[in-house]
Amino acid sequence: MKKKLLSLAKIVMGLLILIVIIFVVIPIIIASFAIPSIMKVTNDQRIYSFEAEANTIIKNINYKVLGDNRYDPTKINETNIEREIDHNAYNYESVTVMRIDGEIYIVIVGKNQWDGLKVCGFYIDMKVGKDIECIEQ
Repeated sequence: MKKKLLSLAKIVMGLLILIVIIFVVIPIIIASFAIPSIMKVTNDQRIYSFEAEANTIIKNINYKVLGDNRYDPTKINETNIEREIDHNAYNYESVTVMRIDGEIYIVIVGKNQWDGLKVCGFYIDMKVGKDIECIEQ
């Protein structure tokens, strides 16, 4: 009877170890590979969104200039962007707008949602990153 109980205890212990491996160890291994990939996708999406927002600002500036060809877009900055082109500056540390060869060039240093990121460039040629080189005034 004791031998049967010991044998049954070994079987139960073996099944318990198998269950732990299936439901604890394997998901941890899978997560260790999946989490870095998810983080990269999330960061890539954040960068893409910041670039798209900068492009929207350039479009809005161009529309304003089309409506009033005497309008000076270089006066736009983080303190007046909402008044000038109706764009919220909550996520911008600084905004600089320049004209280079007749095209709008923008430099935005992010904060809050875009903290640690900087975007600069023309509508067609935009760079986004942490340590990027931009044209300065």
